[in-house]
Amino acid sequence: MSTSDHLVGWARNGRPRLDSEPQVSRTVSHSSQVVYSDNTALWDLLTKSALILDGVDDARALMEYRHRNLQWRTGLASGAQGEVTMADQPPKGFVRCSSWPTIKAPEPDRRIWMLSVEVEKDLKAKAPKIWNRLQTHLGQAIQYLVLMLVVATYAACPLTVSWAKVVGHGEDGLPIKGRPFKEGSVIVASWLLICCVGLSLSFASGGLKHVRQCFDLKHIIVFAPAGIGWAMADVCEVLAVARIDPATYGVLSQGRLLSSAAAGWMICGAWQTGLQWGILACLSLICMAYCMVPDDSRPNSERLFEWRLRQDTWLTVDRFHTPEPEEHLLGGIFALTKVTLSVLCSVYVETCFKSSGAQPMRLHVQMTQVSFSSIIAASTGYLLICLLRHEDPTHFFSSSV
Repeated sequence: MSTSDHLVGWARNGRPRLDSEPQVSRTVSHSSQVVYSDNTALWDLLTKSALILDGVDDARALMEYRHRNLQWRTGLASGAQGEVTMADQPPKGFVRCSSWPTIKAPEPDRRIWMLSVEVEKDLKAKAPKIWNRLQTHLGQAIQYLVLMLVVATYAACPLTVSWAKVVGHGEDGLPIKGRPFKEGSVIVASWLLICCVGLSLSFASGGLKHVRQCFDLKHIIVFAPAGIGWAMADVCEVLAVARIDPATYGVLSQGRLLSSAAAGWMICGAWQTGLQWGILACLSLICMAYCMVPDDSRPNSERLFEWRLRQDTWLTVDRFHTPEPEEHLLGGIFALTKVTLSVLCSVYVETCFKSSGAQPMRLHVQMTQVSFSSIIAASTGYLLICLLRHEDPTHFFSSSV
């Protein structure tokens, strides 16, 4: 049916004729009454749409648009975003009407959260007020600060060890690393400090109840493999930084990302996406390429030997000193061993947490339980190193330069 067929009985101004108008006879048949009622209903339906059509003065074009609007409303034409598409015609644009329902698209989640997902869930469940405050601009700044502190802490560990091993400076102004302290003594002291801090936090947060949890023999035995592994990893880290520069050690330690993903897949069944595997593989290749770049600086062993000659301490040359490049190779082996032990211990602890099924204890309680086995392992390693180097273990911090 064409547009003109729909407009039977309509006046020139676009509205249906009324009986009061002189152009229409007052004697109306039954069929004309039906047409009149249909036209009136059609007129009400068209005018109800309140078409927004700015700048259109042509009445014919106006009626054509309204007719297409009626087709869209009655289902004779399709169009989801305001357009009208007929089966026998190419797609045409259509002017949107104010009476059409407006469906608002769901707003995307624009929250910025840089901490772990587990921390967010726990914080949202236990402290919703703090969680809401962290969604503000100030809270995002606090998250950035925490992230920077974590990165700085991770980078400061090898830098601090390397700085502590500096015994002097060469003629070129570069630092010279020696052995002013025993490596094992630092590890024992650090785990003793962790144990003391953990016990203090346990007493401050839960009193004697939490302190008794720290001495739970069952959990201490369960966490013993992780504690021993972490203590050995710390010893390997100190030995590695003594032989290679902190930058190389930091690059080698990034291999724990790929190692953690592989260990989590083989032990815990945690599979990564293809994109994540690709990023980890590329990062590993970049680390390998960085380590293969030759270093033009003089080896530390040569500069240390010259420094000892100038200081008249050449008799204290380490009898177990290994020349370059064996020293760098040994440092790389220590670094990779440290990464491997850290990854295995982390996966083991995560497996223990998931298999227990009970409510996990507080972090400081867990670290205190781990520290007991770590202190035993670090003390054993300290005595073993002193035995191999023919040193007096009673001189806890002193060593040959």
